[in-house]
Amino acid sequence: MRQVARRMGWAKSTVRATLLAAGVELRPSCRDYQWPKSKVGKPYVGVAPYGFYCLRGKLFADPKEIETLRLILTLWRSGQSLSAIVRHLSHHRIKTRKGSVWMATTIRTIVQRHEVKSDILEEILWESKN
Repeated sequence: MRQVARRMGWAKSTVRATLLAAGVELRPSCRDYQWPKSKVGKPYVGVAPYGFYCLRGKLFADPKEIETLRLILTLWRSGQSLSAIVRHLSHHRIKTRKGSVWMATTIRTIVQRHEVKSDILEEILWESKN
């Protein structure tokens, strides 16, 4: 449709409207796509977030990583910047899951994940402390 619009010198919306008026069947637009339903209650699939491991489709707190995760979130909530958290972890020689040094982008991903999925992850995170 883009090529036709360029050749005709028309907007794509005009080309689309003209084709529809002529009875040409077009594929549905992305606005009409039926997005998958929520995954609440379904097994977890994929790489487990930092601080967790996946067993039979359920997330559990990883004893090797959970204290580091709590430290990261506590530092973030106390107002520390991403780079300050990285410096703190490096100073205490705390390594990532793969044994490399921490990056601010990694910390940002961890923090964002806990802001977005806080209801699911926070419950596991703090209940495992007991």
